[in-house]
Amino acid sequence: MIKKIFSEPLSHFLLIATSFFFIYNFISPAPVDENSVTVTSGRIDQLKSRYKKVWQREPSEEELAKLIQNYVLDEIYTIEGRALGLDIDDGVIRKRLRQKMEFMLQDMAAITPPTEQELNDFYLQQQDKYKNPPQYTFSQRYFSLDTEQAELIAVIELQQERIANKLAPQGENTLLPEHLKAATSFEISKHFGRSFESALQAAPLNKWHGPVRSGLGLHFIKLEQIIDGVLPALAGVEEQVLADWRYHQNITFKKRFEEKLLEQYQIKIQQEQSVGN
Repeated sequence: MIKKIFSEPLSHFLLIATSFFFIYNFISPAPVDENSVTVTSGRIDQLKSRYKKVWQREPSEEELAKLIQNYVLDEIYTIEGRALGLDIDDGVIRKRLRQKMEFMLQDMAAITPPTEQELNDFYLQQQDKYKNPPQYTFSQRYFSLDTEQAELIAVIELQQERIANKLAPQGENTLLPEHLKAATSFEISKHFGRSFESALQAAPLNKWHGPVRSGLGLHFIKLEQIIDGVLPALAGVEEQVLADWRYHQNITFKKRFEEKLLEQYQIKIQQEQSVGN
């Protein structure tokens, strides 16, 4: 069934799929009969490699013997479990098999690196993700919402009169900065909350404006400059773009593979019968 899938639009991945199966057969036991477990030299090399990766050294003879014994016991338990039918309708085993298939698909999707043109096209399609963040230069005056409603209204009206008379508003004493230069979205969110940037984007240039609300209270703001985010050269973010391209390829390849799988199977869904029918 799977061979038929790969022989169609995904035929260019057949070679790598075959190599995976060849490697598996090389390191997997080849039992002579159902009561036999063979530990191949390839499997022993794999056990040594795993041990070295964890402990940063080769296993001793005694440690290697223990590794081989544990592997043999895993195989025996697997054989005995299957003989008892313990693998049938086991959700954990099904999930693990699906994960292993998905890991194989990821390796297959990544076997062909992108050309320079493909990577550049992907970069331009996703350019908003790689742009440097915009920067804002502005002043603000803060007013707490803890003030009595009538008093707060009077204070706001007074500041609006000052603005109408081309004077700067007078805010409350606060630890918040009254002026920020070339502040990024992160800096603005850190001081005033996430919604404050939207108020800046809507504010007129070089004019006191407000009040606008933040997570902390009310503000009069004077926007002096917005520097739009700049798209850096691909060379400066190529590592991130390549990682994103690979992730996108994995998703796309997996989706196509699953679509082809579903085409090869006849799906029958039995409706639940009502009680009493």
